[in-house]
Parts: sequence; structure tokens; C-alpha cells
Amino acid sequence: MKNIKLIFCSLIYISSLSANASDFTLESGVMDWSHKAEKVFGKQRSENAFVKLHGYNATDFGDLYGNVLIEDPDDQEEMGIEVVLIGQINLPDSDFNAYSQVYVKNEPDWSETIVLPGVSWDKVFDNGLYFQSALALNYVIADYRGLGMSGWENGYNGLYFTLTASKDFDIFDNKFSVMWNQEQYFFRDDIYTDITGEQRSFGFNGWLVLDWHVTENFGLALSYRYSNNNMGVKGYSDGVFYSLKYKF
Repeated sequence: MKNIKLIFCSLIYISSLSANASDFTLESGVMDWSHKAEKVFGKQRSENAFVKLHGYNATDFGDLYGNVLIEDPDDQEEMGIEVVLIGQINLPDSDFNAYSQVYVKNEPDWSETIVLPGVSWDKVFDNGLYFQSALALNYVIADYRGLGMSGWENGYNGLYFTLTASKDFDIFDNKFSVMWNQEQYFFRDDIYTDITGEQRSFGFNGWLVLDWHVTENFGLALSYRYSNNNMGVKGYSDGVFYSLKYKF
């Protein structure tokens, strides 16, 4: 919980910057997970309400992004918290950056903190397309208290590679944006994949998000989330999210 509090405070700081300089969004909706995900996780991945706070700030020095996701806010026994903080420091005279990400997931019976230091490349093209890729080392600090596991050792857990693309577009004077993100994990430790049930040293997960910007501040979002030997499920698993967004 100490890590979550620290990152949450960082996100509040991002929010204060974003209100003046960039982007600050509150999102709320429903996660509709597939039967396979529900079979593995039960009520933790079924039809779950969620609230998500996004903050983003870009400067000449670098970029900072964070979000706090609360799952099942209406059910204290199942409520989970996910926190992500991503930073890039621009390297001089190039599109390359020093990259870091901290991911924290806390459920009632387990928790994970993943630390990903590395390098990234990003660019906004003339047609408005934004593209980012990042390569990082993967370090895991976890507590699988509710899974009956012993012999777990925190530390290095392979490599991480991510791709992100996003673009704004108009249809009949309506403003939309689409975003795709995929994360790949390589050479993960057998102990980790056995504990999580993913059972393969390589796994990936991703998002495909379509936003309809109804007004300058209010929007609707449809998201498709998928994974393969990742997110605690062996093989392919997916879900569809429906949400409302308010941009400050």
C-alpha cells in the first residue's frame, strides 16, 4: 500500500500540471470480461464497474503520464486498485528517450509491483499520428498471499516491449480518436509463470480504444482488452469496456 500511496500522490501532482498544461480525464464505466477470464478470476473479472483517473503532461524536458484505476468500487470485498506511472526524459537532438514505468496492482488476495526501466522512441507525424515504442527490463515485486504459493523470489523477470499508436479524426463533423497499445513480455521466469497460471515465458496484452468526443469535455469510449498468456490467464482472453469520460 505504501507504493500505491506514493504513486497516487504523484498522479495528483500530474493532475495539477495537466489542468493547466495538458490533459486530465475522469472515466467511469463497466468492464465486461469473457467467460474464460471469469472462470479463472471469478467476480474479480466478470461484469465490473470501474472508475479511472488519467493525467498527462508533456514538456520540452519529457513526458509524464499516470492513471489510477479502481475496480469494483461498489464491492469492498472485491475492490482492486491499479496504478500506472510512466515517465520519459527526452534525449538531445533525437526522438529517443530515457523511459521508466511503474505498475502496481493490488487485489484483496494478491499484489504486484512491476518496475520497467529502459529506452523509448516516440514521434508525432505530419498527419497527426502519434507512435511510441519502448524496450525495458522487467523487475517484479509481488505478494501472492492468497494463492498459497511459497518459494517466490522478487527480482528480474525478463524483458518488456511496448507499442502505442493514436490518432484523431473526424466523421460528419464528429470528433473521434483511436488508440492501440500492446505490451509484450519476454523470457519470464518459470516460477512467475507457474504462479500466475500463464505458463509461457512469452505473453502479451493490449488495448484498442475508440473515443467519441461528443463535446469538448464529454466523451464516450468503447474499449477492447485482450491478452495471451498474460494478465493471469493461460491462452487467449478478452473483454469489452464501455465508459463515459469527462476531460477537465
